[in-house]
Amino acid sequence: MSNGTQGGGVPATTSGGGTNPNIARAGAYASAIPPQAWLYIIGIPIALGGMYFLVYKPILRKFNVLKTDEDEASDKVWVEVKKQPYWDGNFYKQKGGNTLSNQEANDFASTLYQAMKGGFFGVGTDEDAINGVFSALGSKGNISMVAEAYNLTRGADLVSALDDELDEAERMAVVQKISTYLS
Repeated sequence: MSNGTQGGGVPATTSGGGTNPNIARAGAYASAIPPQAWLYIIGIPIALGGMYFLVYKPILRKFNVLKTDEDEASDKVWVEVKKQPYWDGNFYKQKGGNTLSNQEANDFASTLYQAMKGGFFGVGTDEDAINGVFSALGSKGNISMVAEAYNLTRGADLVSALDDELDEAERMAVVQKISTYLS
């Protein structure tokens, strides 16, 4: 610093020729903190923030302890979807819209069961398989046939199983697919 300045143009010396006391004090404080301490000063808050956003907050959301307005809205949508008549096996018999054979409906029901209850020792949910089934069904009548097949072969209600296995975002993906079907 040949022009008598320290760092970004701050004079290193005072008008009387002495060292600027603010710069001297700042330099003394910075050198007083050992380099390992900076790891703790910066690393611990970053680690705690990461733990909050990557671990703690998702767990709270999974157990419905922490809910946003968006979560509340998606819950209301899901409650309305669960009330729809196409989850009942009689819907396709009364309204039509079914294009599947009984074997295809059983295959889709089996795929859904494996996606929700199969997996590695029955742990985990294959959301891609569930989305694939609902993408392939194509009508609410077909959903009704698969729901009936699921109930007959598994002795369980399909919409309740979906409710138990999927989180809000995954349920909304299913709702989005269903909402495109006319009948």
